[in-house]
Amino acid sequence: MTRLRPLAAVAAVSALLLTPAASACLWDTDTLWQERQEFPGTLELIVGKFPRHTDAFYEHRISTRGAALRLHALGERAMSAEDRAAAYDDLAVALDKLGRRDEALATLDKKVADVGELGEYETAANRGTILIHAGRFEEGLGEIDRALAINPDAHFGRERIQKLLVEYMLEKKSDAEAMPAPLAPIGPNREGFAKFLQERKVSLKDGRKGVEGMMRFGDYRSPALLEALGDLLMAPQVTSEFPDPAAARLLASRAYLAAGRSAPEAADAFHELAATALQMQQIDGQDVETKQVAEALEREFAETDEWFEKVREDEALWIEKSPDPDARFQEKYGVAILKVGDTSGRPSHIQDQWSADARHWPLDAAIGVGGLLTLAGIWALIAWRRRSPSGWEGS
Repeated sequence: MTRLRPLAAVAAVSALLLTPAASACLWDTDTLWQERQEFPGTLELIVGKFPRHTDAFYEHRISTRGAALRLHALGERAMSAEDRAAAYDDLAVALDKLGRRDEALATLDKKVADVGELGEYETAANRGTILIHAGRFEEGLGEIDRALAINPDAHFGRERIQKLLVEYMLEKKSDAEAMPAPLAPIGPNREGFAKFLQERKVSLKDGRKGVEGMMRFGDYRSPALLEALGDLLMAPQVTSEFPDPAAARLLASRAYLAAGRSAPEAADAFHELAATALQMQQIDGQDVETKQVAEALEREFAETDEWFEKVREDEALWIEKSPDPDARFQEKYGVAILKVGDTSGRPSHIQDQWSADARHWPLDAAIGVGGLLTLAGIWALIAWRRRSPSGWEGS
């Protein structure tokens, strides 16, 4: 039998020793790694597994920012105009996060009275967003227009998409007393948010980036935002850009189901949209059913809830013990790379060094050292055979 030449033998053994073990799918019905390759972070936004604060943290921020401004007004604490403007913005946003929108708007009025036009863009952007959250859409659009006139490229253009989404919502609302859910009626010729953007020559990629930004910095549970995201993920002009359009449709189905979770009165309609997204979709040759995706989504929400309880514990401790809870949050979660399916609880500063299948580094190190020692032995054998060539080839 012909035997391997020395270099061929080394290459073959190296390939066998240094190939990592195959990783298993994270969930029964999805290949989440494919979804992340095409749409990094989108699943995490849908279920809320991204750095965000608890209500207790916002209460603490209201207390500390309000106290600082009061002390300055009494002459007991020096604050620059820039610091006061930032404190007013922090206070207004925290109040909005807790649903105290009238107080948030009053805070912005106090900011203008105190520091004038300083931070004019932030004032307009915050006021517009708070008004929109309060359902005062036309007033909010006026403030967003003012913010865009001051700084059209702020927040990577997110406010331009916010403006378009509000215009889309008003178009769908028409003369109805309440905003419909879903916004676009279900049917074979359904015209969702993607079609609305296309008609205005807006990039759907920019649209998705803007909607995801609103979810990250606004309310990720908003049915309107989740529906808009699902529409953008369903658009052929988006999915055709990627090798596996199924990844986009699987995420779209999750976005619609999550919208139904937030708007239970419209859950059946959103379930129908999810089923439409999954038509003709397969994984490993098997049709994907809405029930399977819904069950996976519930597991993903449960995992997120468990993770957020750790955030709650951290923030409660920092509020009680730390002089600067904001800095503690940034240190631990500011650079965190959070993934659905990863429940290891590893520190955020080393998380990006771990592989997607969460292998442990001692095992990886042992495999690597063993491979290197074996290669060293092979090279030693080659050197010895070169000194005794008659014993290498055989017959």
